[in-house]
Amino acid sequence: MKASLKFTTAVALLFTVAMGMAKEPKLNLIPTTNAKGVVLTVQDVTENTTITLMDSNDYVIYTEKLAEGSKGKRFDMEQLNNGTYYFATEHDLKTVTYTIVIEGDKVTIVNRDEKVKPYFRKERSKVFINFLNLDKSSVLIKVYDAEYRLVFTETVAEEMIIEKAFNFEGAYSGNYRLTLEDNNRVYSEEFVVK
Repeated sequence: MKASLKFTTAVALLFTVAMGMAKEPKLNLIPTTNAKGVVLTVQDVTENTTITLMDSNDYVIYTEKLAEGSKGKRFDMEQLNNGTYYFATEHDLKTVTYTIVIEGDKVTIVNRDEKVKPYFRKERSKVFINFLNLDKSSVLIKVYDAEYRLVFTETVAEEMIIEKAFNFEGAYSGNYRLTLEDNNRVYSEEFVVK
């Protein structure tokens, strides 16, 4: 039992260190005080950082891929009707969604929801996946081949740290896709076996 606890602690520490070494952008959204809008401030933007503004029906109003070195952006919401909107920032490690309510000339940020994304790593003929599953929900992992045939599937439940390694050393050459589904969100990574 003690050995198992030590191993789990060591794995959690390694996972935390690996995630900490990755360059994570710092994004913050605040409402403007004198106009109907919001201001996004950013630091350490990576090339894979995107922002999206959606209405309550998930209709995309605005989307942009941020350039490295971006510092901030002001969003004018004068033309938007009263209602609930969602402002999402996404990069390699996580997605942060802000819930915004517009009433008259007032813009209020009522919620901030942060979702950690799985970390995929490719090394020669192996693919590794790490996922911090804080709520210990059921996670579905699948591997598809180039013809979209299911090659592997597994449901992992009640685990906070999910780690899987896939060895494709003896597999047929071609394209493969590894997917992880968590609470109706699907993350995927494509890779080539030679």
